[in-house]
Amino acid sequence: MGYTSSLDTNPVQSNIGLSPAGSNWLWALFGIFTLSLLVLLGLAHSRPVHHRAFHYLGIAVLAITAVHYAAQASNLGYASVPVEWIRSGSRGAFQVAGGAPIPPTRSIFYAKWVGYTLTMPILVLMLLLGTGFNLSRIFLALFFTVLWTVCALIGALIPTVYKWAFYAFSTTALLYVLWSIIFPAGRSARTLGREYRRNHIGHAWGLSFLFILYPLVWGLAEGSNVITVSSEMFWDGVLDFLVKVCWLFAFLFGVEGLDYSRFGFHSGKYTDVASDLDGGYGPGRGDMSQAQRITSAGASTTTAPDMGGSPARMGPGPELGGPPPQHMTTGM
Repeated sequence: MGYTSSLDTNPVQSNIGLSPAGSNWLWALFGIFTLSLLVLLGLAHSRPVHHRAFHYLGIAVLAITAVHYAAQASNLGYASVPVEWIRSGSRGAFQVAGGAPIPPTRSIFYAKWVGYTLTMPILVLMLLLGTGFNLSRIFLALFFTVLWTVCALIGALIPTVYKWAFYAFSTTALLYVLWSIIFPAGRSARTLGREYRRNHIGHAWGLSFLFILYPLVWGLAEGSNVITVSSEMFWDGVLDFLVKVCWLFAFLFGVEGLDYSRFGFHSGKYTDVASDLDGGYGPGRGDMSQAQRITSAGASTTTAPDMGGSPARMGPGPELGGPPPQHMTTGM
């Protein structure tokens, strides 16, 4: 049986679509993201339980990225949208000469933007959690991150000049996110200590530089049809690799030497203490006594005191459908 590519199984329905080379490139990236996911899973479970918060977020990013790259490599998760400009060569001119409608259609991979809508806020959340940033400001930054990707998706699906209005909305939202993670979040990280601010500033500027390149690719690809679909996949793949593998692992190694207790991740619940002790990650016997105190305190609050009268009645009362209380009589 001969080799069957994804494009043989899922043929291109658009006039300007993914090429076999583009599909192979996406499958290679799928393998890279999947391998990175497995490495991060092993790395996360080699760390103490209370040092896994950032690792778990990174696992979510890589898992989502691997899934939407599998969809793109299979030539799935796209819509055929008429282009605004017909370019030379395989960017529309050849297709029109071969009988394609005017304007020809281009494959717009909404699977990519759905993946971005899920992963980009997680990356921003990772960065901001390491700064002691105000929770309401974190929520606002995450909201505008989602707005950035959603507006970019809506604009990509619009065949008319109105797409550029959503491009402006998207870019404006992104600029607010970049301002938030560099300046206000940087000032917040300074309150945690010099090493926290130094770690944050380097990663914030790096992520901001990579993020600002995504609108440039959008403008050349979905926006103006300057580059082909396969070229779009190439540049998006390079950016995703730099952000979701290189930047992600650099950030995880950067926070490795920081004191996680300064971030306020530990909830103080008994389950957290018990989990640390079961995994052998507790600082010492002091935590064991703390867990025992919590356990004994919980037991004392559930034990009815002996008041010398009738024993505590178990079960629901009459107001909840239970039997009425039985009065005890004592002989004189």
